[in-house]
Amino acid sequence: MTNDDRFGALDHTIRGTPSMTIHSSPQQQSALADLHTTPFIVDAMRAAERFADSVDRFGDGSVAGLLAMVNDPSDTVSGIAAIHALARIFDDSAEIALSDLLSDDRAFVREHAAWAMAQRLPRLDAIARLVGAVRDGGFTGALAQSTLQHWAATAPDHVALTLEGALVAGWGPGAGSASVRGEADADGSRARLAETLGLVSGRVAGRVLVALATDEHEDVTVRCAALAALGDRTTDNAALRTVQRYVDEPGALGDVARLAAYDIELWLNPPERARSTGGHESVDPQRRLTVAQLFLHADIDRELTQSGAGDNGGIATLLVRLGDALVASPQIARVITMSRGSAAAALAALPDAAETGGGASTGFGGGAGGGTSIGAGGAVGTSIGAGAGAGAGAINAQDSSFSIIGSGSSNGTTGSGAGRAQPHHVFAPIPLLAAPLPSARAWPARVAAERGIRRALLALGPVDVLHLRMADVGSLAAATVATRLGIPVVFTLAPDPHAVIHALDMAGTLTRGTFGDADAREHYWYRSHLVAQLAAQADQKVLFPRPDLAGDLEGLLGIDIAADAGRYTVVPEGIDVSVVTEALAEAQYEARGEAPCKAPGESTPAPAPHTELRTGRTGRDAFAALDALLTGLPAARRGLPLAISVGRLHPVKGMATIVESWASDAVLRSTCNLLIVGGDLRDPSTDERGQLDRIEKTLTQHPDARAGLLLAGHRPNDVVARWLAAVRFGRPALSAPGGIYVCGSVKEEFGIALLEAMATGLVVIAPNGGGPATYVADGTTGFLVDTRTTAGVRRGMHDALALAGVNPLLELGTDTARVEQAQALVRDRFTIGAMASALADVYRTAAAQHTPVHTHFSALANGTES
Repeated sequence: MTNDDRFGALDHTIRGTPSMTIHSSPQQQSALADLHTTPFIVDAMRAAERFADSVDRFGDGSVAGLLAMVNDPSDTVSGIAAIHALARIFDDSAEIALSDLLSDDRAFVREHAAWAMAQRLPRLDAIARLVGAVRDGGFTGALAQSTLQHWAATAPDHVALTLEGALVAGWGPGAGSASVRGEADADGSRARLAETLGLVSGRVAGRVLVALATDEHEDVTVRCAALAALGDRTTDNAALRTVQRYVDEPGALGDVARLAAYDIELWLNPPERARSTGGHESVDPQRRLTVAQLFLHADIDRELTQSGAGDNGGIATLLVRLGDALVASPQIARVITMSRGSAAAALAALPDAAETGGGASTGFGGGAGGGTSIGAGGAVGTSIGAGAGAGAGAINAQDSSFSIIGSGSSNGTTGSGAGRAQPHHVFAPIPLLAAPLPSARAWPARVAAERGIRRALLALGPVDVLHLRMADVGSLAAATVATRLGIPVVFTLAPDPHAVIHALDMAGTLTRGTFGDADAREHYWYRSHLVAQLAAQADQKVLFPRPDLAGDLEGLLGIDIAADAGRYTVVPEGIDVSVVTEALAEAQYEARGEAPCKAPGESTPAPAPHTELRTGRTGRDAFAALDALLTGLPAARRGLPLAISVGRLHPVKGMATIVESWASDAVLRSTCNLLIVGGDLRDPSTDERGQLDRIEKTLTQHPDARAGLLLAGHRPNDVVARWLAAVRFGRPALSAPGGIYVCGSVKEEFGIALLEAMATGLVVIAPNGGGPATYVADGTTGFLVDTRTTAGVRRGMHDALALAGVNPLLELGTDTARVEQAQALVRDRFTIGAMASALADVYRTAAAQHTPVHTHFSALANGTES
């Protein structure tokens, strides 16, 4: 039997589809059998890589068979594998087929074709299609942009001319045309094309970028994209003069020009990151390290004022508390926390150029004055004003104490919620030059993220270790920068999105037939690939505790941690127990009437539905805000205990499931009120709107529940701590003690809010897998349930309310023992200090293991200099 015959027989037997003819080796047949026969999607995704590697590199006999796989609607997993296999065949027919797939009607096919095309040499018709994908935007556009960047290294003028043609044609609705100027770039298409031009070297791209930046009829977002790119073209005098022209401008255009001038300064007068060339000797064991961490899908400030809005979830709280704890350790000198922010905020947080080790001085004063002197020879001397109100203090990056002088920036010396001064924890905004987007849709921000991260690490460095935590666009961009700068990487490795894929697969809601459409929405394949890439790059990997950690990583990721145990460390997350302790003391006093939250006779108006209250930073304000919500309850519902859940309004957090579980159960509705804390209720994101719509649908079906549901919106972390304490001890005449905490997450890698609730002494409901299953004592400190279903959450709430009501007023006997057990667990194992101590050791090891290099900023050229 020939290989072709074996393939046909195999396919007919396994898949029940018509036989396909494919010219392949026995190795490919074996890989194909694995791809088709493995029972789980996560295993098939790993088999796909082996299958792609097995194809005949120099023959066209497999192309028709691979295209038949792509077009099989019953198995889109194998279809995606076939797309990547096509990219490995160095034959014109394969190249034509792959190019044609860029115009396929199916979104997931176009997405993977754009990704796979990066392995090919540039092809003219494909360049035009990829440019069209950039114009259209989204995740496919981001992948197309990356492929064009790769192709521009060998065919810069072809790429640049096609991009220029797209701009002249004015592709995209609302983009205008060459003859109709001044129209808003409503869909962002022209800005994306301009940004992509910035990734292309040569005179053609440079000329078009200058024209875009200086065209007063262009939308400001297009001009900003062009100006930002000009900051990377330090050998192009026209680019330098254009940046100089706009550094004194007010507003967004001026802010971006000033950042571009800062980039030019760093490039031409770079800070040196000199290291010795000797392995472990590169890091003095007595020297304290500088560590950088990031999460670009949140607005992170020291006070955590945006916690719970959009993607500002537990990770934002963790990074603030952890950064403060790390700099208190003897091994860490500085922590740089990067999150998204405006161009003006980024400017305010940057040190003077002279302090970075460069030869010129960049000053950030309170006015909009200043200027940039750029000589014909390319030398730059910079004195830049950051605009009114954007002043920042001087930062001496060479001083190991990293003292911050002045109060103009967000990097002041004000402490965290506990009031501690932390001058060594610096917050660096990264301007993405676009409206905030949830993490699933933020992939087009890669270029801006990479540029901003590079700037921050160089200006605020030298950085000894970069800690990445998830497979998102921020980690993608930061990993690229770390590679170019020679910075060691620590990666928190978790089976995400693998665990979600497997859970949906096991539940039957994700099949081989439906995977393609789901992948187009959630980008499962790319994110899984990125996890593998980040893990391979990382010098050290941090793991969350799980009930079967080694088995989960082997089964879901195909990683055997025992094979290289020295590079893996289990580090539980932790919380700042002092914040919880302070909140408990205040709530207990208030419950006893010893510290009333308002003066006698002072009234608290009930809030309008879905209205957020702006609270102050004191405990008094926090309790007053909660009382205002509770006062809005009907009189008959006041005095019931509260069930509370804290987190983002995102499908993975299951807030709508919690509401449905409670609202659809008459006993639960009559036993407690439900308080949901999180989300931006005034301007909800797409994900938040989806959860709010689901909640509204539930309330329509169960109208009696509306009176007992409280939607509080996002609140600062220390306010949430006081509310958790109030749920336990109650509020006089408004809510009874003995409330509970409900986590409805589909998955929870660890659970910061759960730990805070346990430290408060609340009975908790948690997912029966992942991190929570390692610390919630089922039936004692809480209940582990299937949080993917309303039945599971409902059962957990019944059990938790019964356990919390043992003797809530006096807290005698069993309840006291439960509270003490939960608090002791958190205090002994899950403090932010313990987490910081463990990570400091990991950072030291990563810095010592990393192969050191002497890196100069000029080595970072992305092929964008002319």
